[in-house]
Amino acid sequence: MDRRPAGGSHDRNGLHLLPDHRGRDIRPQAPTHVLVMPKVHIGSLAESVDERLAGRLLFVAAEIARKEKLENGWRLIVNTGAHGGQEVPHLHLHVVGGKKLGRMLPQTS
Repeated sequence: MDRRPAGGSHDRNGLHLLPDHRGRDIRPQAPTHVLVMPKVHIGSLAESVDERLAGRLLFVAAEIARKEKLENGWRLIVNTGAHGGQEVPHLHLHVVGGKKLGRMLPQTS
């Protein structure tokens, strides 16, 4: 099954120095559902990840949220491993927003 982000990827000035890809999720879970992923292959967050690259991924995610005008809030999701719901064997972050999001996990007493 092809799970590459819809719409491809794009760079802007400066991003080529710290590589990343961005694209819309092919099965969006909210009005805004953008993927952020490194160009270099990293299977998941369980693998060793360079601190600078990890910071860059977070920075780009926040930048996308600002550009998408998600000022009422947004969620950043990183699925890791089978129990974490990871379906694609490449590290990627989901920037999700554009509507009120429900609880991520069921409330426990």
